[in-house]
Amino acid sequence: MVGTVTTGEAAAHVGVSPITIRSWDVRGYITPVNPGRKPARYLLADVVAADFDRRPKSWHDDLDALARELCLT
Repeated sequence: MVGTVTTGEAAAHVGVSPITIRSWDVRGYITPVNPGRKPARYLLADVVAADFDRRPKSWHDDLDALARELCLT
């Protein structure tokens, strides 16, 4: 499927462990596009959104500041 990733691929994309991805699934933060099948596959956009929602606000502020700095130079 286009735009889908396995648990391991999802973890690598957002810099967390595969256990974290499985935890997000169990907690309902993300839902596999192929429920009950292995390997589980997730929409990459859903994984990125879940990661964004889980990060501390200070992390986002640091990235915003870096983006502003890079755009000014």
